[in-house]
Amino acid sequence: MPTSTSPSLALRSSKSSAALSAALGSERAQRSIKATLQRAPILALPDESKPFSVVCDTSDYAIGCALLQTDEDGHERVISFQSRQLEAVERSYPVHD
Repeated sequence: MPTSTSPSLALRSSKSSAALSAALGSERAQRSIKATLQRAPILALPDESKPFSVVCDTSDYAIGCALLQTDEDGHERVISFQSRQLEAVERSYPVHD
């Protein structure tokens, strides 16, 4: 989804009319975002009596994480997830393992 949101995100970093036209004129990107959101996982309610696990991921342009719990059937269920695009200065931070 990050590439499909790129036209809209151009509005955040540019005030030019060309960026505005590109962002607003990108119907394909809007359809892609809608389709992705319609397939979003259903969030489960947290069960305080069960352990939680956290999964994190990062790329050159974004970070994300999910809070998970395993249900009675052994399936991992998403309790919450967060993600965001990195700002330009954050993309230059050094990586530590």
